[in-house]
Amino acid sequence: MERIQKNILKQKCFPKVMSKKIIQAKEIREDSGYDVEFRQTDEVTKIQIETAK
Repeated sequence: MERIQKNILKQKCFPKVMSKKIIQAKEIREDSGYDVEFRQTDEVTKIQIETAK
């Protein structure tokens, strides 16, 4: 994201509103606590599928 912010957003390739939305999405992603790599076991996946039904 740093690269995107530096190379694209600062060069004004997007309208200002879109740039703000991209930065907001980045902040939400960072605050969410999700890891970049997510591993799920088969057992947990089955439980989630059953719960969703």
